[in-house]
Amino acid sequence: NYTMEESREFILDIARKEKTLAFEKVFDYCQDKIHAIFLFLSILELTQQKFLTIMTGEGRNNFIIEYLSSAGEQAVLSYE
Repeated sequence: NYTMEESREFILDIARKEKTLAFEKVFDYCQDKIHAIFLFLSILELTQQKFLTIMTGEGRNNFIIEYLSSAGEQAVLSYE
């Protein structure tokens, strides 16, 4: 079973380590469809909270997730 909190922490950890990450690469970590949904929702939430930003690349469905270090660190402090 998955929780949203675990999914958010997982996405945030990956983003901190990688700094930029291809959107489709996130789903390499999925265990099943429900897990994929939790990860996707976590990405949306973290983007809204300014931990991440989503950039569009060239071509179809080519998105890049970027960790926002300065904004993210501020958000972490206020989130905790």
